[in-house]
This record gives sequence, C-alpha cells and structure tokens, in this order.
Amino acid sequence: MPEPAMQMPPDVQTAGPQPAIFTMPERYRGGAAGTPVVVPKPDLPVKPPMPVQPPKPAPKPVPPPLHGKPHGKVAILVGIGVLLVLGIAGFFVLRTTALPPPASTPVASTPPVQPTPPPTPPVQPTPPPTPPAPVAGAALRPGTDSDSDGLTDVEETVLYNTDPHLPSTNGSGYLDGNDVFNLYDPKVAPPPGCRVDCPNTLRAYGVTKPFSTSFSSAAPLPYVIDYPTIWTPTAVASDPLGVSFAATTGETVTVDVAPKADPAQSLADWYAAQKLTGGRPFTTKGGLSAIASDDQLTVYVDAKADVLTLHYDAGIKGTIDYLTTFKMMQNSLKLK
Repeated sequence: MPEPAMQMPPDVQTAGPQPAIFTMPERYRGGAAGTPVVVPKPDLPVKPPMPVQPPKPAPKPVPPPLHGKPHGKVAILVGIGVLLVLGIAGFFVLRTTALPPPASTPVASTPPVQPTPPPTPPVQPTPPPTPPAPVAGAALRPGTDSDSDGLTDVEETVLYNTDPHLPSTNGSGYLDGNDVFNLYDPKVAPPPGCRVDCPNTLRAYGVTKPFSTSFSSAAPLPYVIDYPTIWTPTAVASDPLGVSFAATTGETVTVDVAPKADPAQSLADWYAAQKLTGGRPFTTKGGLSAIASDDQLTVYVDAKADVLTLHYDAGIKGTIDYLTTFKMMQNSLKLK
C-alpha cells in the first residue's frame, strides 16, 4: 500500500516530484497550531579587542664561524677581553676617586723664649788695606821666559831690545841671559875668536852706565856699580852712601853700606853675627866674596871694612822679572 503523502506547510516549496528530507523549522516545532517556539540564545561573553602587536624585526643572520673554528671559543675570548678592560678601568677609577688621608693638624708649640742679645756695637768703617810688602820666596814666581835663554820677556823687550823668542839674538851661540850675566850686549856679536874682555859690553853700547858718586858730599862712595840706563837712581834717606835704582815697571834694586865691627872680620863671621841663616857663598865676576840669600833676592858683599847689601824688591808685582839683571849688577860691582 502506498505511503500517504507527507503534509507540508503551504509556504514550503518542493523541489520537484522526487522525495526529499524535510527538517522542520524551529518556529513550527511547537505543535500543529503552528505557533513558533522561540528558543532563547545564551548570552555569550564579550571579549575585549586584542591589542595589535608591532611586527618584530627580523633577526640578523649570524655569520658562520671563521676557518671552521667553534663559535663558542671566540665568545669566550671576547668575554675575557671585556673583563680585562673593565678591570683596568675600574682600577683607575678607584685610584682616581680615592680620598687622600686626612692631613694631620700640626700642634702649635710655644717657642722657647730667647735671651735678649746684647746691643750690637756700631760697625766701624774698615780702612782700605795697606798693600803688603812683597814676600820673597814662595809668594813670588819667576817671570815668563818664552825662549828659555835666561832673560825674562820683560828684560828682553824693556831693557835689552832682544827677541824673546830667539835664545841667541846676536847669533854668537851664547844664550842672551849668559851674555847679560857676563856684562855683554846680547844683541851685538863679539869679534870672531873673542872669548874674554870682548868689546861688545853693555856699558860700551850704552845699555848700562856706572854709578860712582854718592848723593852726599860727607863721604866718598866706596864702590862703583853698573845699572840699566833707563832706570832712575835715587838717594836712600837712612844711608848717605846708599842708592836705590827704580825700574820703569816698578821694581827697585837698593844698595846699602854697613860698617863691620872689626875691619878684619870675615864676611862669614859678620853674616853669623847678624843671626842670618842659610845663604849661598859665591864670588862675583869682579872677584868679591859674597853670600846670596836662599831666594837670591838679597846679596851681601865683602867690601873690606864694610858690607854692601844689594836687595831686589819686586814691588807690588808677583813676578821676578829682573833676576838676571840683578846678577849682572852684582858682577859689575867694584871697590874703590
């Protein structure tokens, strides 16, 4: 028996003559009356809108380790270097910021009471020093002798007009000092073959001249002595028979006459009686007995009943520039 036809609501249209499955709409599920059933829908919670996150930057590509070495060793070495740099920087920061130790506050001490010094006497003006008398020996030094011929450069240029750099100016082969010592002119050559009493003497050529007359008429001068012509003879106030010869450069040669206590007394005995020590006995070229002091600046000559004292004074100079001339004067000395 065929199935009865399925009733369908008038508002439902069929798709065709073929059978179809029908599902009742919800509004007609209440019964035949056709009252729709309203099924309440549950309240769903409202979700807040999700915040929009900014897009993350793409990670940088990590370069592959060099030469196939592990990447971890490089990181360790870099870390050690960073730690060393931080440690050194921290050391200098701590050293710079370290506070200096507090300075100790000096404790004021009461100075001791000094005794009041006595009043200082007024300073007296110092008078200008008196030039000391020349001291013989160590205080004086020989004058310069450039050619070592026995004459100082002063003697050669001032007195004898010879060459201070030529030992034998006259070409005789004798040193200039040896010529003067023996009373010869060092710039004039002796005649060929002449050895004794040659005519080229200092007196003959006017380099020296004799002193034979005393300044006092009370007594005649008992001696004759040659001296450089350019020197000036003056009287000695303490001795009427004495004389002082002044050089142009300030030196002097003085001759004094002292009588013996006994005319027969020898020069050596007279010398000892004067309590003089040292000395060197010698004989002058004129044949007179004499004694020279150790510094050779004072000579005592036996003049029979008298003793002649010849003294060389260097003045304010510290050099002995006329020692050979002084010896020449001793050798020229003669008694009347």
